[in-house]
Amino acid sequence: SVGANSRIFSGKQLNKSTATTIISVNTSTYTHKAIFVRYVLTTASATTDMRAGTIMLVSDGNGNINIAEATTQDVGDTSMVNFTATAIGNINEIVMTPSSGNWDVFFDYTLI
Repeated sequence: SVGANSRIFSGKQLNKSTATTIISVNTSTYTHKAIFVRYVLTTASATTDMRAGTIMLVSDGNGNINIAEATTQDVGDTSMVNFTATAIGNINEIVMTPSSGNWDVFFDYTLI
């Protein structure tokens, strides 16, 4: 079960070929110290290239963040897609950036 200080959300972004914010969390709305994201990344055709992974972001709520990612080995090649984190004011974001191709990402995330 989810503790009183945790929140779980889910989403998807389909057929993306440019930098796309997949998660945006306002630290004024949700007082959290970390975001844990579980995801599956596939080519838009979902037949040739894919990986699963976990992204972990830690935030002090004042614009200081760190990110780490753990992934499966690729089926095919997903090396052209990476995830980054930004803190803009009190907004923490995780951005998916493909250097080529069209990609789908399915995810859920927990704020703790």
